[in-house]
Amino acid sequence: MSQDTNKSSYSGRPKGIVTIEFVLVISVLTALGFGLVEFAQFFSVKNMLEGAAREGARNAISSAASNSTVTSTVQNVIACYSYPANTTSVAITDLSGNAVDVSTAPFGTKIKVTVSATWGTIGAGSRPLGLINSAKTVMGSAVMVKEK
Repeated sequence: MSQDTNKSSYSGRPKGIVTIEFVLVISVLTALGFGLVEFAQFFSVKNMLEGAAREGARNAISSAASNSTVTSTVQNVIACYSYPANTTSVAITDLSGNAVDVSTAPFGTKIKVTVSATWGTIGAGSRPLGLINSAKTVMGSAVMVKEK
């Protein structure tokens, strides 16, 4: 019986194949990681816009509210998250989509505040792979009933 001393523990595969497999696997895992970061940032921004819309709606239902105070409330919330407020638009409507002046809206009116921005402007710094189209609209909205 002769012993074969040239056998490797890789069952006859060429020695460089492990390096090639590692490079292929790590590139796929890296792409998945960056994609995960981008989508997580997208949903974080969406959640922030929904929170800003909720604060705007909360301001809109008070009797002393005006459209300008609602808009400034939304922009202040967005600024707290270090996003530029001028990249968003604020719409104050009823449930049918008609513009509402919150200072003259009657008691019981359902007021909807919608905050929107394009992903290319608000998420510009967090697009490592560019998977989400820069023209995609990120939107958050909230509806509350006008108080006395």
